[in-house]
Amino acid sequence: MNERRKRSGNRDLGGNQRMMLVAAVVAAVLFLGVFGWSFLDNPLGRAPGSAGGSAGGDVTTLPSKQAQRSGESTVGKNDPGGQPGPAGERQRAIKGSAQPLSLSDDQRRQVSSFIAGQSDLQRADQARFELMIGVLVPDQIALSDLPPEVTEIMNGYWGDQCLVVADRLVIVDRHTRRIVALVPLAA
Repeated sequence: MNERRKRSGNRDLGGNQRMMLVAAVVAAVLFLGVFGWSFLDNPLGRAPGSAGGSAGGDVTTLPSKQAQRSGESTVGKNDPGGQPGPAGERQRAIKGSAQPLSLSDDQRRQVSSFIAGQSDLQRADQARFELMIGVLVPDQIALSDLPPEVTEIMNGYWGDQCLVVADRLVIVDRHTRRIVALVPLAA
């Protein structure tokens, strides 16, 4: 009988060893995955084809982040009343329709001079979020209603909100709080 207990005890010990070995392998794989993830270049933030790491004039470098100098979302411009939709559909559409800003020099001057005369707009010296089309503006950031004169000059963005950050007008989709346009302002 003692011999039987020894055998069954040895089997249990072998099973425990196997279970510990499997747990160690799983832990090692998870550790390597998390460790490797940190070396990826912005694994979650940037849409393909966005202002990633290009050396063009539309990109400025923030501390450890990239920011677009200018740009707009055609979805945000032409469909201002769109609701968020299922599973972030509108957010993806805003981000996926990012393109260079299509304003003439005259339109940019008009927007700049109008914004300069508006003392009631929310302003900040720097953003506490990434300045890129499709990025979520945190709820803690106060926004102003985009003046109708700007929507007329830009031919879009009706009913959206805005914030002036340093030398840029940041237009934000009212329903999703996603950035839909970045307009550089003349000094």
